[in-house]
Amino acid sequence: MVWQGDWATRARIVSGLVLFAYVFLHLLNIGLGLISSEVAETFQNAKGLLIRSDVGSGVLYGALAVHILCTLWRLAQRRTLRMPLGEAAQTIMGLLIPFMLGRHIVYTRVAHEIFAVNDDLGFVSVLIWNTRDGWLQAGLILLVWAHGCLGLHYWLRTTRWWRQAIPTFMAFTALVPAFALAGFMQEGRRMKAIFQDEDTMLDAMDLFNFPGPSEFAALKIIENQTLTVSFGMIGVVAAMLVGRRLLQRMQSVEVSYVDGPTVRTPKGPTL
Repeated sequence: MVWQGDWATRARIVSGLVLFAYVFLHLLNIGLGLISSEVAETFQNAKGLLIRSDVGSGVLYGALAVHILCTLWRLAQRRTLRMPLGEAAQTIMGLLIPFMLGRHIVYTRVAHEIFAVNDDLGFVSVLIWNTRDGWLQAGLILLVWAHGCLGLHYWLRTTRWWRQAIPTFMAFTALVPAFALAGFMQEGRRMKAIFQDEDTMLDAMDLFNFPGPSEFAALKIIENQTLTVSFGMIGVVAAMLVGRRLLQRMQSVEVSYVDGPTVRTPKGPTL
């Protein structure tokens, strides 16, 4: 029952499951900072052996690309933007995520690959702690998690066992991001204390291979390029929707009812 649909639907489901599993592990990793930075770092290193291998990276970023493209294609194929409130919320969140996620990827994975930055939890925490970006990344955590949980619910809601598991799933949905945000706060406060002392700050910057002004300038250029790509994809989808609407209007006929409304309808359907 849950695997019905065309190839695009199934590709979106599989890629979404891959991304949901990664997001869960990532939020769990952040939350472990609430226990200790050593535990969080150990978990991140173990996760990195899988995620940052050639196969793991290919699967993860391939799933991300497939999920985005399939979602945009599904949106572009819609005849109308009218949809249930839950589906509309999930769609809007899905459109916002690439804009916020691109920045995070640039200053973590891209910075690691290009400038050999040690982008562990401590580096990210000190980079955005008590800044506007820190609030945006906290919002990204909630946005991505809510989008994934809604997608999982809409996928499985027709099964009997899922309806019975909804109360447990709701608790799981609330606790995971709360755990992650608590871990981020703990690690942010710890790194703030380290960077308030000049000696410990220099040691930490050396440990992280902290980027300099020229490196940050290069990363800013890449960030702007990711935003351009995101706007471009949204623009293509918007153009397809507008073009489809104009084509339908050009190919439609006008029907006037006696003592009633006048409506436009595509050619083909019977009165």
